[in-house]
Amino acid sequence: MTRKSWLLICFITLTGYASAENFRVLGPQGVNLWKLEAYHKQKTLRGGRFVAQDAQAPLYGSNEDKDKGYNFPAQWFEQPLDHFDKSITDTYHQRYWVNTRHYRPRPGAPVIVLDGGETSGEDRLPFLDTGIVEILARATGGVGVVLEHRYYGESIPVANFTTDSLRFLNNAQSAADSANFMRNVKFRGIQEDLTAPGTPWIYYGGSYAGARAAHMKILYPDIVWGAIASSAVTHATLENWQYMDIIRNAANPKCAQHLVNAISTIDGILANSKPFIKRQLKNLFGLGGLEHDDDFASVLESPLGSWQAKCWDPEVGSNRFDEFCAALTSPFGRFTNETFEQPFGHPDRLVDLDGPNELAVDLSIINYGRYIKKNIVSRCPEDLGVEECFGTYDDEKYKDTGIDQDWRLWLFQVCTEWGYFTTAPPDQNMPRIISNLLTLGYESKICKQAFPPGQHFRVPALPNITVVNELGDFDIAADRLAIIDGEVDPWRPDTPHSDDANDREDTILRPFKVIPGGVHHYDEYGLANLLDEPPEIRRIHAEMISFVRSWLKDWKTEFAAIKKLSASSYALSSLGPQGVNQWKLDAAEKNDAFKVDAATAIDFPVQLFEQPLDHFDKNIHDTFQQRYWVSTRHYTPRPGAPVIVLDGGETSGTGRLQFLDTGIVDILTRATGGVGVVLEHRYYGGSVPVANFTTDSLRFLNNAQAAADRTPWIYYGGSYAGARAAHMKVLYPDIVWGAIASSAVTYANLEDWQYMDIIRRFADPKCSEALVNATAAIDDILLHGSTSDKRQLKALFGLAGIEHDDDFANVLQGPLGSWQSQNWVPALVSTRFTTFCQALTTPSGGLTERDFAQPFDHPDRRVVLDATTNFAVDVSVANYAAYINSTVSSRCRANAESCYGSYNDTSYQATGLDQTWRLWQFQVCTEWGFFTTAPPANVPRIISRLSTLEYQSKICKQAYPPGKHFRVPPQPDVEIVNKLGGFDIAADRLAFIDGEDDPWRPNTPHSDDAKKRPDSTLRPFKLIPNAVHHYDEYGLADPTAEPPQIQLIHSQMIDFVKSWLEDWNIKHGIKAQ
Repeated sequence: MTRKSWLLICFITLTGYASAENFRVLGPQGVNLWKLEAYHKQKTLRGGRFVAQDAQAPLYGSNEDKDKGYNFPAQWFEQPLDHFDKSITDTYHQRYWVNTRHYRPRPGAPVIVLDGGETSGEDRLPFLDTGIVEILARATGGVGVVLEHRYYGESIPVANFTTDSLRFLNNAQSAADSANFMRNVKFRGIQEDLTAPGTPWIYYGGSYAGARAAHMKILYPDIVWGAIASSAVTHATLENWQYMDIIRNAANPKCAQHLVNAISTIDGILANSKPFIKRQLKNLFGLGGLEHDDDFASVLESPLGSWQAKCWDPEVGSNRFDEFCAALTSPFGRFTNETFEQPFGHPDRLVDLDGPNELAVDLSIINYGRYIKKNIVSRCPEDLGVEECFGTYDDEKYKDTGIDQDWRLWLFQVCTEWGYFTTAPPDQNMPRIISNLLTLGYESKICKQAFPPGQHFRVPALPNITVVNELGDFDIAADRLAIIDGEVDPWRPDTPHSDDANDREDTILRPFKVIPGGVHHYDEYGLANLLDEPPEIRRIHAEMISFVRSWLKDWKTEFAAIKKLSASSYALSSLGPQGVNQWKLDAAEKNDAFKVDAATAIDFPVQLFEQPLDHFDKNIHDTFQQRYWVSTRHYTPRPGAPVIVLDGGETSGTGRLQFLDTGIVDILTRATGGVGVVLEHRYYGGSVPVANFTTDSLRFLNNAQAAADRTPWIYYGGSYAGARAAHMKVLYPDIVWGAIASSAVTYANLEDWQYMDIIRRFADPKCSEALVNATAAIDDILLHGSTSDKRQLKALFGLAGIEHDDDFANVLQGPLGSWQSQNWVPALVSTRFTTFCQALTTPSGGLTERDFAQPFDHPDRRVVLDATTNFAVDVSVANYAAYINSTVSSRCRANAESCYGSYNDTSYQATGLDQTWRLWQFQVCTEWGFFTTAPPANVPRIISRLSTLEYQSKICKQAYPPGKHFRVPPQPDVEIVNKLGGFDIAADRLAFIDGEDDPWRPNTPHSDDAKKRPDSTLRPFKLIPNAVHHYDEYGLADPTAEPPQIQLIHSQMIDFVKSWLEDWNIKHGIKAQ
């Protein structure tokens, strides 16, 4: 196999503006050089303008790779042209390549995807063959992928590159492409489903693609398990003067000083000399006919970009910068090496160009001119003048919009979102190696020249770099996000390793590494034999393999835990219309927590017990098979050996097997020598007694029927099942010797506003305050704003298509439920609420910490969304919107109304057994209530006033029309629950255990509205500090590894259960053994 394509990637030559690795602002001069390169490649000249002959590529379908040496045939994935405006139904085909040479099919086998970035994906195939993708895939037994970026290579979704056609080329659309691909791709020849989030995807990118890798981890944390951001330019800036300053400081000092002196002299001549003197200077460079001084200065900048082309692999790296430096000090004529040793400007070094009293310049400038003549000006065709080749003030040069003009792509991104215009340092007294004529005005004028206003899109006056920087800027960070940079990379000032950024610790979870002497994404390159790489590259590759393997171990632990966790936390709430919408999106993504079955993960064979369908109407003779699982690992046969039964509650029993394995059932059976049982609740999991979930079929799903299924043991339940444990003790005291009711919602109510109030009170105060203020501001717009303001607000959240304001307001509640998912078990720890709070309270949009510290809605905190209408919001609202966009709105693959609208009754009338959302929702609508509503007017709120009882409960009528045998009541009959005790439910050998920070605590006997009780062995009444939902139910195989408050509660539970069993033995005359 040849390595020519490596040269395309690492080798930026003087005319390399059409090459694969062109991550620099083209600018007006850069486009000229691109056109010269195209001319020399195609040898075609048309009408005085340079074009590439027959360069148009097919929109999709070609499976021929330009480099036949790579055995990776191109494949295609259909993408929406616009992921956010569902009225645009056009699609295009995105190209990708797959390496399966190291793939070992197994759970947890990773996919390593490399973002193609701002070039043809074909130019990234070396990384799939011997570079970083191959290295990581080989080390992990995973699949390697190169994903071509929209508009580049052959992933072209449009017929031309006009301003309007390019409007879909932006950061958000490109990120949504990657997310859609990860969620839905089916790899040819692989039977396993490797889509995210069911498979750990590691996202790699270098340079611009490195920023995209970091952004993917921030925008799509649910599907990007890990990301490696190499030379990641996460800080977008308008004036990128530090690029050249890195080169000045890192280059050979002698060369750098010659450059500084030469540029200073040239700038002085251009600024202060008569026209004929300036023309003499330009003639020295072969550019006497170039009219504008800034055009002349920009041509002189051209060799400097070759610094970025340095590479550690000698077969790939360019030494052109070193050749340029050598040329500056190369002896010629009567000038010897000794002459060049004299200081710059020494009389012996001066050359008179036209008589002793005219222009005399230093030898370095003479050599500079000779180099430019030979390597750049010589490429201008003989029948054209240098003004035609290198002038930039003729707008017509930049009007060709054919798809062969691919210089327009990255330049469009530069002009709209990224910036990076290469300018002179802002301090005129600072040493510089480029002319001070290279200003922001000069470098950015091409944006107006090349992209005139379209019918649908107008390029902004200056790039909106806030779009990039609000995603984290220098401070972008997340668990399993690695930042890797080169010490002397000219792009380092725009990365988190910038001298202007905060320093960070380098850890396995958050790697933060600098490659000594490294330039641009040095880690991306690799050799077939890693031992042949230089020491610093072997080291970084070894470190990358190490932290990626560690991340994958974390994935196996966490994914197994997620499978075990099932829907326990998610189910216990009134799903409401938006909850059902979210359930459907989960199902569409094959990530529905209700459908996860972890039975195969733990060795407890399922068993079946026949139950009557109706325990009370003996005219109904139907039965069903109820599932249960048994652990006898600690059983000691003897009189009085207990049975600890755990109520499966409102989810599949398989989701409770973890508690039989290492959780509370195992803890108590180990301590008592008993038998452990998980008993699945009727209608849930595999204990389904009916053929569908119509209103009539669900009429046997109620508290009384479920209670009659139970057996006489010590009964444990958490959450809804906790209430059932308490009810079992009250309803069947003759067979339930003891019961433990954890987070037991024994008080049913209609308006459960205190759920969100607990979150407000116990969350980080800064986050709570931001939520309260943001919610009030959003409500003010929804309740009092104009139609235009409301439309703009919804668009900000990516929900422009939602018709009803209450639907919109309730979608915004989505992140708040993740508070309940917090857990002390390391494998189950969810950081989603913390991540949400961080997103809400982190400065963005170019704001500083000082700006952000201003009071809510202070002018310094305002983000203007529409300058024409002066519509602006506080930065907390903008941050809220960005989070909803990335974690909620982006999941919708149709228009927002179809995903999140709740007024179409037909959306809720499917009654198949796969519609498991209908189960707990039916119980909510008939007996339990718990509709999440806004608090009374005098209580600060973190959800909208539009979250009313009427809105949240309307689904009961929509989903459950009257049946022949049963009619859902207008409101849930919560008295059926509360008459069993409510807050005051109590009995001997009935324990209540709650978490201090549990949002369900207001519905338990530990509610602030309930009477205080003493804690005793006979009637335990315990509160776990800093705990959320049924924390005591979880456990570790090694109890000593549990946190102190969990060790304490488990010890107390063992003590009172043992005491209860002693009472049982005494009552039954059994002597202690």
